[in-house]
Order: sequence, then structure tokens, then C-alpha cells
Amino acid sequence: MKRILILVEGQTEETFVRDLLMPHLAQFGIYPTPVLVETKRDETGLKYKGGVSNYRKIKRDVMRLLHDTNAVAVTTMLDFYGLPHDFPGRD
Repeated sequence: MKRILILVEGQTEETFVRDLLMPHLAQFGIYPTPVLVETKRDETGLKYKGGVSNYRKIKRDVMRLLHDTNAVAVTTMLDFYGLPHDFPGRD
């Protein structure tokens, strides 16, 4: 079993991974796992997910996922038109 973590921007991308990629890739022993971008936490620790406001939040989540030793790969599924202006290489 090969687990791939996919950082997704919102519920649409999460649904795409879960409903389309998972069934197809499972035939080959590959199991993609969608992980929603964490956008903020409030003072109680409640997490808000979905949508991207700046590159720092994406990088933080990617770095966290890279430390998951059960995953063979980490990738992203983000809307290009919604990428933050501070995203490296966007221009």
C-alpha cells in the first residue's frame, strides 16, 4: 500500500480526490489522502479549513505533511487563479 498525501484547497478538490482519484488509484495499490489547507485557528484551538490567503499557510501545511513517514509522496491540488500573490513563481 502506497499512501500519497494531497494538500487540497477546498471541499471541491477534496471531493475530486475522494470520489475520482481514490477508486482509480486503489486498483494500483496507491491510496491518495486529501488534506484540506488549514486557514486559521481561533483562541480555543478550533481549526478552519479551505481557501488560501497566503503562501505561508500553504508552506506550513506542506512541511507538516512532509514529516509523515507513512506517506510515499506529498503533492498539492490548488486553483491557479486563487493562488496568493506571494506564492513563489506565480508571476
